Amino acid sequence: MTKWQYWSPLLIGGVIGEIRGLQLFKDIGGNPLIWMGVLPLLTALIGAVQFQLIMFAAQAFFAAVLPVPFGKTIRGTKCRVIGFLMLFGPLITLLFMLSGAFVYMGSQRHTLATFWQIWFLGWAAVSALCYPAALLIYLYSLPTAEPDFQTED
Repeated sequence: MTKWQYWSPLLIGGVIGEIRGLQLFKDIGGNPLIWMGVLPLLTALIGAVQFQLIMFAAQAFFAAVLPVPFGKTIRGTKCRVIGFLMLFGPLITLLFMLSGAFVYMGSQRHTLATFWQIWFLGWAAVSALCYPAALLIYLYSLPTAEPDFQTED
């Protein structure tokens, strides 16, 4: 894997985040000199980190290999579970954000049923718990990480 392939998610996420930040800038009033610089930069940073984490998760889920500091890796089922959780959280968040139109339409009529409120809040809670659960499993797996390269004596 080349450096370009490894770091391209940061670039792509940064560009998408910058575009989203400029869109948000149009909706927010206030001092344009502050918001035009800070808001797009902040959303670009968040987008870049999110895309890099998604790539990290895809590597864990599909290749079943997660790097650990000092030349070790986590492999196997634990690795796939970490990758699944890291991919599942953003996927639920994306679906939750796309369903915002449904929530908006329901709230405009003031008839959003309690069931749907609990439904959306429940999935938001599941999404919010995916990354901490993946981090907990990652930390639990650190002591059992295998060395990447064996040196021959």
